[in-house]
Amino acid sequence: MSGTISPIEGLISLEKFDELLEFFDKSISKLKERYYHNKGEIAPLLIDLYRKRGILLRLREDFESAIESFDRAVEIFQKTEGVDSYLSELVRIYIEKALTLAYSNNLDGAITCLDYGSKVLRDIETKEDIRIQTAEISIMKGFIFEGMGRVDAALEAIDYGMKKYQELILENEYELVADDIEEVYEECRKWMEYIGNA
Repeated sequence: MSGTISPIEGLISLEKFDELLEFFDKSISKLKERYYHNKGEIAPLLIDLYRKRGILLRLREDFESAIESFDRAVEIFQKTEGVDSYLSELVRIYIEKALTLAYSNNLDGAITCLDYGSKVLRDIETKEDIRIQTAEISIMKGFIFEGMGRVDAALEAIDYGMKKYQELILENEYELVADDIEEVYEECRKWMEYIGNA
């Protein structure tokens, strides 16, 4: 039903982070008990829970614990056979971890993490359309490079990401990227004004 708020969304909106964190921890604990009996089925569920748990911890600004949660998700992915179809989820984890590293002011670590995500994307390029994630990673790099004072690298990364978005627009896939594009254009406009190139 439109407008309905799920219990989890309600917890976040009320900032009941401890309750939600307890929910994730209990769910993870139960799944870990079943992991070795059915790795192929349980691993994707565990990975998703660890990713969401990491996002929650980032919202609490507990960056170290958030990064540990993302690392745990990656570890499960790496040690479980038969989850290659979830490579796009691995990319999402790297993106979330990079964002967390950036928030904790580890900009070099964030760039490295995004590079890992790009490498995974190259591995799945022949299997699915990766342009949205490629654009997202490139634009995130642009934001981080800007934070490092590397304006030229920032603009280059943003430009590459925008080209990927434009490819999708030309293929009438605008609804997939409309919100991202509007935000990025506004950021780019501000940057161009800042460096006197508007």
